[in-house]
Amino acid sequence: MAWIKRKFGERPPPKRLTREAMRNYLKERGDQTVLILHAKVAQKSYGNEKRFFCPPPCVYLMGSGWKKKKEQMERDGCSEQESQPCAFIGIGNSDQEMQQLNLEGKNYCTAKTLYISDSDKRKHFMLSVKMFYGNSDDIGVFLSKRIKVISKPSKKKQSLKNADYIKTFRTDCMHCLRNKGGSV
Repeated sequence: MAWIKRKFGERPPPKRLTREAMRNYLKERGDQTVLILHAKVAQKSYGNEKRFFCPPPCVYLMGSGWKKKKEQMERDGCSEQESQPCAFIGIGNSDQEMQQLNLEGKNYCTAKTLYISDSDKRKHFMLSVKMFYGNSDDIGVFLSKRIKVISKPSKKKQSLKNADYIKTFRTDCMHCLRNKGGSV
């Protein structure tokens, strides 16, 4: 196996799509899709409290490519643990550490303990999901749509706009990975 050294975060040079690669893709259909579901808004935490995102963000792995990739990795000598996708989620550009998501044997997971603190002055942010395999092969970093930060509503009245935001899920944050000749 040849190792290519790159700086952290540096993208590999783009590969040219060939007719053969396209035919192979259309024949195999090994799509790997990462779907991030989340609310349009998140309520800011104050002081020591942690107002967890409600509903909690969910990450789904969809498509036959996940199973095909796992089987291929195991045929190539990887253990079951090494061929297992791993994921971490965070609120991007913050002091908060990313949280590990539990995907073991499942195609979905929920981030139940994400919050945004009052020291974070952003009005919007995006969730960041970093994925890799158990053998450290990188899958990628996937960003959600923007999420609006709202303040703690007053006890007397909560604006209808914020109430509507909290109940609304964003369902159009889908990332697709294409199997490029056996590598993802």
